[in-house]
Amino acid sequence: MAYRIAGIDVHKKMLAVVVSDVEVDGEYRFERIRYGSTPEHLRLLAEWLITQQVEEVVMESTAQYWKPVWGLGTIVSRLQKAASAEDVTRIVHEEFGRWFGAESTTGPKAAYSAIGYEVWSLLSSKHRPRLLFEAKQPSFW
Repeated sequence: MAYRIAGIDVHKKMLAVVVSDVEVDGEYRFERIRYGSTPEHLRLLAEWLITQQVEEVVMESTAQYWKPVWGLGTIVSRLQKAASAEDVTRIVHEEFGRWFGAESTTGPKAAYSAIGYEVWSLLSSKHRPRLLFEAKQPSFW
């Protein structure tokens, strides 16, 4: 049975991502991709991880650049508890509000309904991922 894991090396302006199936016999094969570190790229990364059927995610960062990606982990853990597309829409709107500030920046919740339904269709499929985010946290944490 496949068990796909992703590793993310977090840089200031770029995320280097590697995915591999660790349940294969023989030599591992790695899929590599790079994303930017903007909120839009983080959303694309989350979608890509879901489509790759990744079950576990770990990350490494030696500076403060891990914080937005860790925020992605927060939203992913909340999304796994969603029971409907409406739940997903609410969670995405709340998290974006937390990340970016006032509703004047994030817009009304209704603006996220298309994303909510699209993400729900992925989450409610038989390949629902279990994503775990781990980071090397600074010593002051």
